[in-house]
Amino acid sequence: MIDDALLDDFARAQELAGAEREAFLAAVAERDGARARELRELLAAAAPPASLLERAPYGLEPMDDAEPLPERIGPYNVLREIGRGGMGRVYLAEQRGDGFARRVAVKRLDQWKASPASARRFRDEVTFLASLEHPGIARFLDGGRAADGSAYLALEYIEGADLLAHAAGRGLSVEARLRLFLEVLDAVAFAHARHIVHRDLKPGNVLVGADGHPKLLDFGISKLVDPQGDGAVTTQTELRALTPAYASPEQIRGEKVTAASDVYSLGVVLYELLAGVHPFRARSSDAHALVRAVLEEDPEPPSTAARRSTRDEPDAARREPTTAAGTFRLGRDLDAICLKALRKEPAQRYASVTALADDVRRFLDGLPVAARRGGLSYRLAKGARRYRVHLAVAATAALVATALVLLTVRALDDGGRVTAPRVAAPTGPRPTLSRIGELSARFAEQPTRPEIGLELIAALLAAGRGKDAMAAVTRLRQLPDPLGKGPRIDLAEAEAALAVSEYQRAAALATSAEEGAVRARDEALARRARLAQARALLRLSSPQEVDSRAAALVTEAEKAGDEQTAVEGLVLRALAARRAAHADEARRLVEAALPRARALGDRRSEVEAMTLSARLQGESGAVDEGLRTVDRAIAIAVESGDIASEAGALLIKMALLNWGGKDQATVIATGKLAVQRLRLSGDREQLLRVLANFATQYIEQAELREAEAVITEAEPLADALGSPRHRATVLRARGYLEEQRGDRAAARASYTAALAAGREAGVDSVVANNLEDLAWLEVEDRRPDAAAAAATESVELFRRGGDERSAIEAGAALACADVARGKGMSAKRRLATLAAAAAQSDSDSAKFVVLTAEARVAQDLGERARAVELYRKAVEMAKGLELPGVVLNQQGKLAVALDRAGDRDAAVALAREVLPRADRLGFGGVVRDCRQVLDRIPAAG
Repeated sequence: MIDDALLDDFARAQELAGAEREAFLAAVAERDGARARELRELLAAAAPPASLLERAPYGLEPMDDAEPLPERIGPYNVLREIGRGGMGRVYLAEQRGDGFARRVAVKRLDQWKASPASARRFRDEVTFLASLEHPGIARFLDGGRAADGSAYLALEYIEGADLLAHAAGRGLSVEARLRLFLEVLDAVAFAHARHIVHRDLKPGNVLVGADGHPKLLDFGISKLVDPQGDGAVTTQTELRALTPAYASPEQIRGEKVTAASDVYSLGVVLYELLAGVHPFRARSSDAHALVRAVLEEDPEPPSTAARRSTRDEPDAARREPTTAAGTFRLGRDLDAICLKALRKEPAQRYASVTALADDVRRFLDGLPVAARRGGLSYRLAKGARRYRVHLAVAATAALVATALVLLTVRALDDGGRVTAPRVAAPTGPRPTLSRIGELSARFAEQPTRPEIGLELIAALLAAGRGKDAMAAVTRLRQLPDPLGKGPRIDLAEAEAALAVSEYQRAAALATSAEEGAVRARDEALARRARLAQARALLRLSSPQEVDSRAAALVTEAEKAGDEQTAVEGLVLRALAARRAAHADEARRLVEAALPRARALGDRRSEVEAMTLSARLQGESGAVDEGLRTVDRAIAIAVESGDIASEAGALLIKMALLNWGGKDQATVIATGKLAVQRLRLSGDREQLLRVLANFATQYIEQAELREAEAVITEAEPLADALGSPRHRATVLRARGYLEEQRGDRAAARASYTAALAAGREAGVDSVVANNLEDLAWLEVEDRRPDAAAAAATESVELFRRGGDERSAIEAGAALACADVARGKGMSAKRRLATLAAAAAQSDSDSAKFVVLTAEARVAQDLGERARAVELYRKAVEMAKGLELPGVVLNQQGKLAVALDRAGDRDAAVALAREVLPRADRLGFGGVVRDCRQVLDRIPAAG
């Protein structure tokens, strides 16, 4: 235990530096050598002296006492020091081998010099570190002795921001912060299940990488909990390492450390994450006062601290979580969760990290939290609030489709029940929430019953909550063998992996599940596993292979009377046909699947089929019909509480609204609602798609900086997904942005790379879209042969896939290429045909593209007055579509057309009007057009 006299000596030593501190410590050593050693240990753990709220990811910032950088530690070449703490130093190092090189973090443990006892302890450390294989924990790679006898550990090097910096930098909402924190809790729970406590949990030991997922660092000071004893770790004096700002009271007193100590540290982290300040912020720079506060005082609720910091410290407001629409605010429930984790006595905290995680999940699901121990009135109030949240979401959706509100309100009057893993005839609003809360509580109370965990995963997947399902899978996998293994668990993980776009993982696990099911002679389970395989292969393989597998599965399921699998297989075949550009076959399969899905009560398959049908209708030119279909799909998804299906339908609605030239406020509202749903569901592929759509939207709204920000967010997401198709999505958005900035070379490079990625993926629609983009770029750059080649192939692919709207737009690019190649009459005939087809469609997008192509062709044929007239119409149409970025582009072209038509005064006036705005907004192509006009007229000055 640390007594008051030691605290006084510690506080005094904190005020000294260099020789003065050493003299003071020497005087203490003369009186009591053990006390001096204890003081040095406390001082090392509390460094740097300016603040105890350490943030450096791999340890403390370098201290004043310089030490030569070692050239090599074990097999690793040292590059630089990246951190330092009481246990030693951390270096960024590189390991080179036969055909490979990798960067690692090497932690040299200065205190563990060679001796029999330390060698034995070090071997124990290496043994348990090697067992910590978890996606949320930095991987242990190697351990050994350096040339000077000190021990070292080589760990996975993580590039990223610490937990608090990441949350502040991204302006994360309360909900987003809690879901990030849940990932940290799952990683710590994994370690605790292996009888390992971390002992130094703090934001600086949690890095969030480019993929947005956190990883725990610094398990090198962890200790094993004796599973046969009292679950405690006795910290030996020479091995003590802690950060007082995050240490539990029992750690500071030098008492036994248990998993409850990690719960306390996590409570401090959660408090900072939510409130933006430390629970003992007023004392954080005063070591003596901080230690006393941890031991003796209770922190104020985080909601109070957040309000106080906003009022007293304006800068602190930037650290607070945002509370965007649809997310949560700080209040009594979160206060109770934080303060329960921060109780002084270990027995009064959460019994485990899993219990803390369950309470956080209960809060997110709108259920009563255990920390408040509320009575009947509290639980009734929580139920009422939960339904109010749902109604608020429905009201937001009403901006997009008013009918959803009526459907949702009607659903409130009905009961509801969920049968996992698919939603079977749900009749109430978000009916899975109470069921999920009940299952989560049961699984926490009976953690060795895997069937409860499987039921929980199925309920989460039915609600479209893939991220939460993956977290539940992690908990299930922690069960001891054989409880944590088997084909049913493999299949559950495969389906969860599909929900979060981890397709290779899903395919491998589904294969394993099928093999296990075959061995167990469980034909129904084997069919479900093959269905999961085929779903994964739809993203990884050719659509023809998927169709072959799905067709065989449908036949097998029908013979076995397994209507559920047969219906899902039919929908999967329709999706594969659409991907293979066989639109008629896709329509036939959708028409076959829809009545069977409705008869079965399979709302997810019904929504999936209707969403695909809406897309096919829009691509054929029937945009309004597609919008009616997708609105019905959204209504069903909302009614059944399936946020993943709702998000997929919202994405298609966003595209249809764009194709139809609808109100931009509605397009943006739809997209934002889709992003909100996708962040909840964890579907990274769909999130990538909507971010790319938003990039285009921002560009056409003349908001290039916002487009850059969205693309920057999407790029690491595409890298994490890892497929060429996803790369193509981001590259295409990047190319469009560069084109509008006026950098045609950069745009060509992006479009060409996107095209190559699309060909690699073997997806005709991706190839066709990038060919069309490239064709228009080549038209602008006066490279007609390249434009014609790209446009011709694009038209062929679009028509083969039944996408007449896009075929019209690509055909317009071909007409512009033709006139530049001297084929004027051919270009005019082609445009007349395209104009007639566009007039018959509901697509304002197709009409606009044909109009601008007619203007360009007229200008190239010398029909200058007609070109001016058509460009004026294009400007007015773009204004009507509320697309200021497109308006700017057409005004630049109109200025050039006026100049060529001899109306120099009008050309100069328009160029002078447009140039400053285009320059300020970053539209380099428009700037070039305007300067071309002004440079040709010296009198304009």
